[in-house]
Amino acid sequence: MIRKLTAAKAIAAAIGAGGVVFNRGNVDVASIAILVFAVLVFAVEILAMRERIFVAIINFIGLILTITFATVMGNLKEPFDRFYMLVLIVSLFQLLSETVINFSKRWAIKGNVDHIVNWSLHLILWIIFGWVQPDLIGAVGVFGAYCAILAVHWGIEATGPKPLKQD
Repeated sequence: MIRKLTAAKAIAAAIGAGGVVFNRGNVDVASIAILVFAVLVFAVEILAMRERIFVAIINFIGLILTITFATVMGNLKEPFDRFYMLVLIVSLFQLLSETVINFSKRWAIKGNVDHIVNWSLHLILWIIFGWVQPDLIGAVGVFGAYCAILAVHWGIEATGPKPLKQD
């Protein structure tokens, strides 16, 4: 079940990467790609509920905020602002979720590498968008690369060998 849900996350990330990269400069299309990516990833994380209920609650709040923002994002005058806010919402809640997972598993346990990779990617994205604040072309490129890396990472995780059992 978890492998199928991870494969669904990989597909969502591939949709996000494709929609963002091949949008021909239309930031509204990129915003919709991020919205699809966010809703699918948050929904899959809620369904998986591999960890504690707290992780599911964080992802549920992220899903609700994403959907709520999607309903009012037409009020923002600039399409780039919509894109930017969606990226910040998605990266923040993914970062919070992975932080809870990592600290509940105590970082040093073998087999926790995939969560550390996810956490690092979300942190890098949050730093880039939160502090560096790239322009339109840079932002689209960074988010496209982020989704592509996640698609490959989750795809390998879903189709790769089963992890070794801990003693």
